[in-house]
Amino acid sequence: MKRYGLFSIFFLAVVTCLRGESQQITAVQEALKARGLYYGKVTGKNDNETAAAITRFQVRSGIEVTGKLNDETLRFLGLEPSEVVEPNAGGEALRTIEAWRALRDQDRKFLEQTTSPPSEAGVPAEVPEVSSMDQIRDFVAGFVVAGISPDVEPELQFYAEKADYYDRGIVSKDFIRNDILRYNDKWPTRRYWLDGDIQILNSVEADPLEVRYQIKYAVKSPQKEARGTAIKTLKLRKTENGLEIISVREKTLN
Repeated sequence: MKRYGLFSIFFLAVVTCLRGESQQITAVQEALKARGLYYGKVTGKNDNETAAAITRFQVRSGIEVTGKLNDETLRFLGLEPSEVVEPNAGGEALRTIEAWRALRDQDRKFLEQTTSPPSEAGVPAEVPEVSSMDQIRDFVAGFVVAGISPDVEPELQFYAEKADYYDRGIVSKDFIRNDILRYNDKWPTRRYWLDGDIQILNSVEADPLEVRYQIKYAVKSPQKEARGTAIKTLKLRKTENGLEIISVREKTLN
């Protein structure tokens, strides 16, 4: 009887926790949907579309870009922080990957919307009405959140097969992969904040598109840490799979 009683208490605690998380995520989805940042249905599930919407909000609000729900994001949404939304260490990398992947998928859907013949309803099904600027913000949001992943592949997905890479000239994707690995080994802990909005340097209709944004960073290794601000300039080519980076430049301000 005692064992059964302990199991019942544990089961009820788990159910209560899940119910609280579902209610919290529902409130988050509703708040993000009201801001035009969440495109899915309100389900109470913290899925990849929710992670993408959270990342959009973080980028536009200038708070730390994590791709996951945390106390800071809840406060900026005007919601009460709750312990049930804090991810465990094992799920953090997965949630980050889901965020960037969902943003990349949205980029492809947006491109289909702008290049495909209109349907009877005027646009292809299941594609939200978003502007070209929203597409660019989503691309940058995905690129930034991919940069904190311990896996090299998410960030690599944003590059063309060959790119004009910082001061290295035209390089292959293999070169970029090795350079990202080197940087990740040097700075295993990386934090980023977008500082201000993204600037389009030519035109939203241009191909390639040239954009610039300012980012604050805090990177850390077991031996040292560094903080500062950098200006990134990207040239983005439009492809059937969405935008891809063909050139990247960076200027460190401090």
